Amino acid sequence: MLLFQIAPVARAAAQAVDQSSCVAAHAEAQVQQRRGALLAAREQLLFCAQKGCPKPILADCAGWLSEVEQSLSSVVFAISDEQGHDLTDVHVTANGNSLASKTDGRALPIDPGIYQLRFEANGFIASEQSISVRQSEKNRIVRVQMRRDLASVQKPVMVLDETSLKRPSHAERDAPRGHKPIPVASYIFGGVAVVGVGMFTYFGLSELSEVKEKEALDVSNAERERQGLPIEECAELCERGRRDFILTYVGLGVAVAGAAGAVIAYVVSDPQPAEPSSGRLRLGVTPLAAQRGAVLSVSGAF
Repeated sequence: MLLFQIAPVARAAAQAVDQSSCVAAHAEAQVQQRRGALLAAREQLLFCAQKGCPKPILADCAGWLSEVEQSLSSVVFAISDEQGHDLTDVHVTANGNSLASKTDGRALPIDPGIYQLRFEANGFIASEQSISVRQSEKNRIVRVQMRRDLASVQKPVMVLDETSLKRPSHAERDAPRGHKPIPVASYIFGGVAVVGVGMFTYFGLSELSEVKEKEALDVSNAERERQGLPIEECAELCERGRRDFILTYVGLGVAVAGAAGAVIAYVVSDPQPAEPSSGRLRLGVTPLAAQRGAVLSVSGAF
């Protein structure tokens, strides 16, 4: 019997609480509507226009809700990057208050008025735009193009691991290091230098021998001249002496030029380490005596 008495009391208390909330929402909606805060007024009107509120309040709230819905404005954000690609993960604030966390093309209700909009997205420079929204302006399209923030692009970072920081062992330090390879051109110029040295040596010795022969001939001719005998001509000997003199210094020039060429070719060559060679370059120069003059024999093997 006690239970049946408690239930009507509880329902009456709940009904009293609902009616007081409806009255409060009814009054607050009017205040917000007069201030031009249509979104806040709509929130209160949705509450007091529901069933359970007193009929006079419900009627007022339902009528005002229709008027507020017609007076409310809405905006649609069309945000893209510099290539024209749509951006949806953009946070939008209006006069410092959050308006949208995504821009997916849906219309967003907004109070009429002047707004300073700010658009922020990861990897892009924040953009701002001022707009003036008229009352009852529906689906106002706001287009924004955002530029990429190149300063936010991470630069490559060199990572040092234990291997790169490890000090070389004794075996690694004592291991033979690669040396600069000798280019083929240096071998060729070196061979030319060897030929020049051979020419200089051979013809220089020949000239020295011919000078001694000339001195001996001069002594002999002086003695023959005192004795009244005919003197011997030195035409052939002198001709060989002049030839050997010229060839001696030609060989010296060839040796100097070849040595200089070998050094220059080595200096300007690529410093990359060369694979070890399985063979050696061998050059040999052999002077040979001939019936009239001399011959140089040059032989080589790679």
